[in-house]
Amino acid sequence: MGEAARAAGEPVVLLVDEIQYLHLREEGRELGALISALHRVGQLALPIGFFSAGLPQIHGIVTKLRSYSERFFQFTQIGPLEKEDALRAIRQPILDQKESVDEDALAYIHEMTRGYPYFLQEYGRYAWLIATESPITLTDAQNAHVQATADLDQGFFEARMQRITEREKDYVYAMASIGAGPYESAAVAKAAGEAPGILSPFRDGLIKKGIIWVPQRGEVEFSVPMTFSLRDLLGI
Repeated sequence: MGEAARAAGEPVVLLVDEIQYLHLREEGRELGALISALHRVGQLALPIGFFSAGLPQIHGIVTKLRSYSERFFQFTQIGPLEKEDALRAIRQPILDQKESVDEDALAYIHEMTRGYPYFLQEYGRYAWLIATESPITLTDAQNAHVQATADLDQGFFEARMQRITEREKDYVYAMASIGAGPYESAAVAKAAGEAPGILSPFRDGLIKKGIIWVPQRGEVEFSVPMTFSLRDLLGI
């Protein structure tokens, strides 16, 4: 591909989302092969660019597969939007349509979504659809919360739950029962009534499936906010 691109005088860009799932294929051999190929592309100065997105553990995964990945790739951590950016993401599209939204409605949406971009989209969409007049009010935002979380529970969260085993569900049940994260692994084990070593395989399985991640050694956290939706889904 690189040789063809150079001959044509046209660059090629590869875009890969949720790249951590590629690590699950053939025990990481496919991801390792991709990294090696990109390394060779760089050595030959071929016009191929590569951008990918994934959960934070991908940094550790690729450096473990190929030691030179630390130097070869540029890693940029992208988390929830800062408060003002999150408010602007809701406010500006409304203003663009010559309408308005109350500040307390914006504050409520930010509190519920914690600045998570996809959830901001869902709350903004339902707040717009529910409101019967301008400005969009706190009541409209609260009604949007009911609709957005119902949709997220039935689609976004449930799709994740269908990917995990019963024992892995026990692990996330224990996490959600504690409250807000991040969660100490020992505290999760205590909530589950199990020894930490017994739960390690289920914890590792959840990390590989992108349900949870490791902010720092000895801790776990859900990969997306709004664990109350998981509590509702699990019947806690």
